[in-house]
Amino acid sequence: MKKYILSLLTVSLSYLAIAQGTSDRITKVDGSTIEGTVVEIDDKQIKYQLVGQKALRSLSTLAISEITYANGSKESIPNRFDGFKDEGYASGMYITKDSRDIAGLTEVGRIFSKARATLLVSPVNNVNNRALRKLKLEAEFYGADVLLIQESELKHDFGDKLQTYSAVAYALNPRPSLETVNDFITANKLYVSSISKFRRSLWFSTDNKETFDVAVDIDNVEAVGNKVFLQVNYPGNEIINWEVVSIKDNMVTLLNHDGKVASRLILTTK
Repeated sequence: MKKYILSLLTVSLSYLAIAQGTSDRITKVDGSTIEGTVVEIDDKQIKYQLVGQKALRSLSTLAISEITYANGSKESIPNRFDGFKDEGYASGMYITKDSRDIAGLTEVGRIFSKARATLLVSPVNNVNNRALRKLKLEAEFYGADVLLIQESELKHDFGDKLQTYSAVAYALNPRPSLETVNDFITANKLYVSSISKFRRSLWFSTDNKETFDVAVDIDNVEAVGNKVFLQVNYPGNEIINWEVVSIKDNMVTLLNHDGKVASRLILTTK
C-alpha cells in the first residue's frame, strides 16, 4: 500500500512540475540534454519521465555528467570510468556484469574472446589478462564504451589453461543517423587515414595498423535498423561494405566484421 501511494505521489509531482512549466535537465557526457522528471537515482542508473509522458525510462549514470533539478539545484555524477583505464588499447573501457550499467545505452555488437596457455608455469592471471585484452580491443573497434559480460569460463586442466569470455558491447551514444552521415559526406571530400585489423584467432591479437593518404568514393548509403552502412571505394581496397561507427570533427570511423576479422577504417577530411 505504501509503495502504491509513493508511486502515485511520484507521478503527481511529475505532472505538477510539467504543469508549472518546469522540469529536470539531464546532461549527458556528450553535452546533449534530456528534459523530464527524475524519479529515482542510484549509483548505477537513473529512472526518469520525459515531459508529458508517463513511461518510465532508465539511463546508466555512465552516460550522465550532471542533473539540474527543477528547483535549480545541481548534482554532478561521478565519472565511474576513472580507475578502469588501461595502458595502450581500449583505454576507458568499462567492464561490468550488472545490467543497470547499460540501461539506455546503444548495443553495438556481441564479442567473444579466448586465451590459452600450455605451459605449466604460465599463471592463470596472465591467461585471463590476455583474454580480457582481446575482448576490449575488439570492443574498441565497435566504438564501445561498456562491456556487459555474459559468460566467463576458465578451464584449468593439467598442463592446459583456457579462459573464454562472451560479452555484449555498448556505446554511450547512438550511432550517427542517416541524415548526419549523408550531410557529412556530401559536404566533405574524404581520404583514407588508416585501416586496422583485429584477428580473433591469433594467440595474442594486436591492432595491426596501416596508414594511407588516398581519396575515396562513397556510394550506397543506407540505414538498417539504427545503423548506417555504406560502400567505400579507393584503389587497391579489399573491403567495400562498412558500418558507420562515429563521426567526430573531421573524422569518420567505419567497421567491417566478417566473424573472424574486424577491420576499422578511418576517413578524414584532411
